[in-house]
Amino acid sequence: MKRQKPEDLYFLHECRPYRGTRVKRIRNFDARGMIYVYGQGDHFGDRMSFHIDTWRTRSGRLLVRFWSRRAVLKRISYEVLGLPASRQPTASLPENGDNFDSSWIPRALRTKYHEWIVGELKLNDPALLTGASFVELHTR
Repeated sequence: MKRQKPEDLYFLHECRPYRGTRVKRIRNFDARGMIYVYGQGDHFGDRMSFHIDTWRTRSGRLLVRFWSRRAVLKRISYEVLGLPASRQPTASLPENGDNFDSSWIPRALRTKYHEWIVGELKLNDPALLTGASFVELHTR
C-alpha cells in the first residue's frame, strides 16, 4: 500500500504525476471573464475554512487562488505552468462527468496548499488535520 503524503490529505483523488509541471506565485487577480473550472473548501471546526478555486483565462492560462476569510494571508494566487490541456480541469459542471476530480492538481500546488493551511493553523502534526477537517466541493 502506498503511503499517503501530508499534502494529499485534502484531496479526494491521488495526484497523477506529470514532469515539468510547476507553480508560480502571482499577484492576486480579478476573475472577471475567466471560466471557473475547479473549487474546493476545507473546514476545520466552525471557525476556519480554506478554499482553493481554479480559473482558466481566455488565453488558456490556469490560475489558482487560495483564500480564507479568517486567515492572516487572506488570498494567495498561483499560475500552474507546464500542465498539458488534456490534464487540466474542464469545468465543475455536472454535465462533464469528471467534475471535481482533484487528480489534475499537481504535487507542487498540493504542497503549497498544505504549507499555507499548516502555517495558518500553526499545527505540526498532519494527523491532527484529518481528524478535524472535512472537504466541501463547490460549484459556481
